[in-house]
Amino acid sequence: MPELLEYVKGLDATILKCSVLVTSCASGKQKQIAVRSILEEKGIKVIGEFICKGAILFVSGSHPNQKDLTDVKNFAVRMVSEV
Repeated sequence: MPELLEYVKGLDATILKCSVLVTSCASGKQKQIAVRSILEEKGIKVIGEFICKGAILFVSGSHPNQKDLTDVKNFAVRMVSEV
């Protein structure tokens, strides 16, 4: 994750005005707090965040599933309509 944080720190807020966070984790609940914080400090608005339950080793092996894919598609449609 250090590489992601360095990348986000390098984003140009004069070009990027808003963002959407999409991530996956075994619990399906872990938000990108550090990424959101950096973006907001730079003045880049986070208009939404989608967290998909993801498989890791033997945990949540059935994810992403069809419902997850439908949910992320619907999320993407909502985010596009907000921009």
